[in-house]
Amino acid sequence: MKVKKILLLFLLLVASVLILLGCGTTSKNTSPSGENTGSFNITGILSGAMAPSSIVNAAESANYVYAVNTCPEYGSVWRKKVLLNPDGSFEISLTKGDPWILAFIDTNETGAAMIKGIFKAESLDCIAPKAAVIDGKASIGTLNIDVSGNAEISSENYDTFIGNLGMLDAEATMLGQMDDLMLRYINPDMNNNGVLDMDEGTHVNITFWSEFNYGNNLLTANVRAGQPIPTNQTPTFRGVHPQLRVFDDSSKSHLSGLPPKWSLTWTEQGSFVAADMYEATDLSATFVSGNPGHWVSYDGEAVSAKIEFPSHVTKVPEGTYTYRLYNGLVRAPALTFEFTNVKTPADASYPTNFVFPFPVFNVDSSGNITSIDYTWKKYNGTGFVNATSGELEMILGKKSASIKWYEGLNKSCYIMIKPHEQNFPLTGTIPVSAGYKDFDGPTARDNITKLTIAFETRMGMLMNMSID
Repeated sequence: MKVKKILLLFLLLVASVLILLGCGTTSKNTSPSGENTGSFNITGILSGAMAPSSIVNAAESANYVYAVNTCPEYGSVWRKKVLLNPDGSFEISLTKGDPWILAFIDTNETGAAMIKGIFKAESLDCIAPKAAVIDGKASIGTLNIDVSGNAEISSENYDTFIGNLGMLDAEATMLGQMDDLMLRYINPDMNNNGVLDMDEGTHVNITFWSEFNYGNNLLTANVRAGQPIPTNQTPTFRGVHPQLRVFDDSSKSHLSGLPPKWSLTWTEQGSFVAADMYEATDLSATFVSGNPGHWVSYDGEAVSAKIEFPSHVTKVPEGTYTYRLYNGLVRAPALTFEFTNVKTPADASYPTNFVFPFPVFNVDSSGNITSIDYTWKKYNGTGFVNATSGELEMILGKKSASIKWYEGLNKSCYIMIKPHEQNFPLTGTIPVSAGYKDFDGPTARDNITKLTIAFETRMGMLMNMSID
């Protein structure tokens, strides 16, 4: 029991740091970046769309364009909607520097049935105009909804489209390998009550944590010696953890009582693969061995519910995630949220194309840390190589990274790196005085007992790598 309490306190400490990695303000109805980066207008025509009263096919029943910025910070995602014109034409204004997914919806339906088509451009599932783009408009042309529900841009318009977004083809390809994770937010009515979540103040997000170990004896051989960390090794996967956060407001004040019970079910390719998690139902039958750990907390503002899958589960199930929150010991569900179109990394044990800032600790004549040099590196499947500014922008956007180290068991320090504030530099130096400590006095390099590097992608995948 004592070990479990220590572990829980450690997880909560880590969570408090990682929360700081998100972009923007905590306000639930302001721009997710918290800064004025300018607008970028998207125009197009949904082929076959007509007035909502004329419902013949999926395109004809759609009456709104629904856009979601999937840059979840401490609060919810950022959502917008515009009414489709009777001829199917539309224009929607998005913020630059942010990734957006688009859906064509019918607000006369309920839940995921509202979705009639989802925007797609070859491998891209999102629209992500770069912050530095000058021309503030791009056309996606005429879209047709296919039998799979994709409203895909035509191949002849693709190159022009990504060029207008300010992206190189290689950058668009990289983003397309990761951005399907954003689609978990495409359901406009997660609580399935027939009202758009954005219109009733429903604020909920789900973040996926992936954790890795890197190297062997690098703390002694390199970190404490002030030497660069080797880049020719492969991270060892430790586990992946989906975490839900539901934010309380006046309409959900019943959550402020006892910490709610919760459950999680999901559907993968049409089949039920997981048991009800109410009161820690054993999931050992679902996986080969080991049970996922889990915890629930309520901090006065939000309920957090986290599952921790063991390291052998390198592929978290996809499909539909349904969360049910219960008030205290009451069995009847208080709130239900359904995330559809959940896509997870194909192989979590290989974080290919992800970037990490590799640190070198500088010290004074007394051995106390004065500053940290860092260089951004990208993992390519066999080791880490130098990243480019474009790759850094595609992965992080307005997100931040942290470098955190420990002295003994109880002392910790960390610095934050915010590439978007300086046009995505690949190297830099941060003084320790600009960081954060939970103790007084200097921090000595020889006393480092643990080092972690963490960042959250703008798609909502949180990467945490421990240097061993």
